[in-house]
Amino acid sequence: MWTKHFAVIYQFNKDRELFFQVWNYNDKTSRDLIGEAECRLTEVMMAPEQSITMKLSIKSKPGVVRGLLKVFADSVKITSDVIKF
Repeated sequence: MWTKHFAVIYQFNKDRELFFQVWNYNDKTSRDLIGEAECRLTEVMMAPEQSITMKLSIKSKPGVVRGLLKVFADSVKITSDVIKF
């Protein structure tokens, strides 16, 4: 279990496809694909609590669920206002 934060610009009238790959890194030279999932940014933003759970799978084993990926969104206001502390 882990958390990875990243920013995506969301414009209501322009949807974006999101593609996730989850890898197991055994060491610097060895890695195994755990699974992949894809969705649209709108699906996440419009979901209850802006959260969706997707099944991870790999193309070579269709129909086999290899884990779950939870994606949470949070709106962040972009501003150029000056803030004083």
